[in-house]
Order: sequence, then C-alpha cells, then structure tokens
Amino acid sequence: MSFTAEWLALREPVDHRSRNKRVADAVRAYFSGRSELAVVDLGAGTGSNLRATAPLLPPAQHWTVIDHDAALLEEIEPTTSAIEIDREQIDLAADLAQAFCLSAPCALVTASALFDLVSAPWVEQFVGFVASRRLPLYVSLIYTGVERWLPLHGLDPDVLAAFLRDQRRDKGFGPALGPDAWNWLVTLLEARGYQIVMGPSDWQLTTADGQLIRALAHSIADAVAREGSLPTRDVEDWRQARETAQACAIGHKDIFAIPDRPQRVRPHAPAKSFGARP
Repeated sequence: MSFTAEWLALREPVDHRSRNKRVADAVRAYFSGRSELAVVDLGAGTGSNLRATAPLLPPAQHWTVIDHDAALLEEIEPTTSAIEIDREQIDLAADLAQAFCLSAPCALVTASALFDLVSAPWVEQFVGFVASRRLPLYVSLIYTGVERWLPLHGLDPDVLAAFLRDQRRDKGFGPALGPDAWNWLVTLLEARGYQIVMGPSDWQLTTADGQLIRALAHSIADAVAREGSLPTRDVEDWRQARETAQACAIGHKDIFAIPDRPQRVRPHAPAKSFGARP
C-alpha cells in the first residue's frame, strides 16, 4: 500500500502534535546519557517519524529509513548536521527479514502509522525479529477504530462499521489487523518479556484543520464505497456533510516497548545479527 507525499505532508503537523507526551518522555529517558544512537525506521515515507522522534534521542544519530517507495525516501533530509541517514528501498510486505539483515548496528526500531495496515502473521514475524535481538521499539499513531464527528450525523455508525470492515482488507501484507493491531502487538511483546509504556495519540481536529478534515472525509467515503454495503447516495450524503465538519477525533495509540524482563517464549531464529540493546 502506498501513500502520496501530499497526504503525508497534510497529516504531519497533526501527527506530531498528537503524539503521546508520556510515551515520548519514556523514550527520551530510556536513551538519556548516551551520546549517539542508531535507529531503524520502518515505513519511513518522507521522514515524518524521523522529524518527530529525533529530538527525543541523543544528538548524534544514524537513521536507516526503510520504505518500498524510493521517491518518498529521497525526500528525507537530516534535521541537524549530527544526523546521518541511509535510505533502503525494501518491500516490507514481501521481505521483512531484509530489514533485519542490514550491516549497520541498531539500538531502536521505530515506525509510525504502520501497524494497522499489516496482518497478524506479519506482526508475529516482526515481533520475533525484534525480540530475538532484545531491541526497544517505539511505534506511534496506530489507528484504534474510534471516531467521533461533530455535528452528529445519522449515518456515522453505519459508515464507521463499513470503514472498519474495509480496514481489515488485504493491503499487501495479508488481511489487515486494522483497529486490533495495537492490542495484538502489545500482547505479543508482553509475551516476549517487554515492558510496555502506552498512551492515546488521538487526532483532535477542528475547523482550523479543514483541509485535513476534507481529505479524511473523502478517504473514508471512498473506502466505504469500495466496501459496498451502503447505498451510494448515503455514502455521498455523508461525504458532503463531513467535508465541513466542525470537529473530528480519530483514535490512535503510541507504544514504547522496553525489553527489560526475561522472555517467556522461545524467540524466532534471527536471520542475521543486526543490533543489541544499548
């Protein structure tokens, strides 16, 4: 599944202001006292996650940014002179193991707005790779399936139900977990002995975010039309009403997973050593 640079740019300011401060503070505290850090960022897009996360980390940073879209990766630039970037074009749906066979060391794995797109087997494989190396994991903005629009509209419940069904379709990784992703990820990480710091990172949109509200209304309506359970006229009525919504809240969660406790299950066999806990 691919996203345009325009969509990523539109959502970036809201993504950044929505991040959970308690989770971000836990990331900052965990790596405090270090002078440098190597990070692997999955589904990096144009680098929004790097720009949001870099201020939490030690000044000298080496980022390996991974995405299947080379054009998006080329837009990523360091935010300071102390940050180095390696760009890796990898199809994470087809070959997740390749992301864990990089020559550079790694002390943190990150991703943003990714896990609700992937399948349960993919998450299981991912957690196996991360846990076998006892790597910390910082993931942000996992969609939870909670949406609240104002003013209320009679079709809101039906549209949301249809949208959530569409969220679970195959987006290239197998049937997507959608709003179940955050819980499945936490369950697997806790079984591997990880301590979890978690909190809400909901989008809180107002009329000042009108352009994003309009884009979101169109995106949701297109997905519901594709899902096909609602009459076309109803979907269009909802779309038109929501283009000028006064407010909208979209549920997300941020998670920082710390490998502090012994594992209770046997880890997946690593493809190649690529990192260790700092």
